[in-house]
Amino acid sequence: MLMACGKTQPQRPTFKNRPQAADSTVVALVEVNQRMAADADSRLARYATEDYALQEEGYWVSGLHDIETGFSDSTQVCVRMQVYDTEGNLYEDRHETFCVGKTGDMRVLDPVLRQLHRGDSVSILAPWYMAYGSLGSQVVPPYTNVRIELRVF
Repeated sequence: MLMACGKTQPQRPTFKNRPQAADSTVVALVEVNQRMAADADSRLARYATEDYALQEEGYWVSGLHDIETGFSDSTQVCVRMQVYDTEGNLYEDRHETFCVGKTGDMRVLDPVLRQLHRGDSVSILAPWYMAYGSLGSQVVPPYTNVRIELRVF
C-alpha cells in the first residue's frame, strides 16, 4: 500500500464570517423603510406652508412659541387632539391625558409637549413613522402621514 507523501491539501473555507441570510434580509428591510421615510418626508414638505417650521426630529409644526421649555417629564397633560390625513379627512377627535415622556406609540407628541404650556394650540404635520407607524390604529390606516391639531388644557 502506497501512501502519498507531501503537503496536506488545503481545506475549503467554511465562510464562518459570511453574513447570514437573515442579516441581508434585515438590511434590505431597513433600506426599504428608509426610502419610505424619505418619501413621507418629501410628501409632507409639500403640505407645509410658510407657517410651519421643520423640526430636527423630522416633523413640521405651526404655532410654537420661542420658549424652549414647556412640560417636563412625568407631567400629566390634558389635550384635545384632532387627527387628519394630509387630504383633510378627519380620523380622530378626542380628549386625552398624556404623561409627558410616556406618550406611547406617537413619538411626535413628546417633543411637542415639551415645548407647550397650558392653553397653547399647535398644528403638527407628522410623517407616518412618528405618528401611527406601519401598524396604524383602529381608525388610522398604516403608513399614513397625519396633521394633528393639538390644544393643551
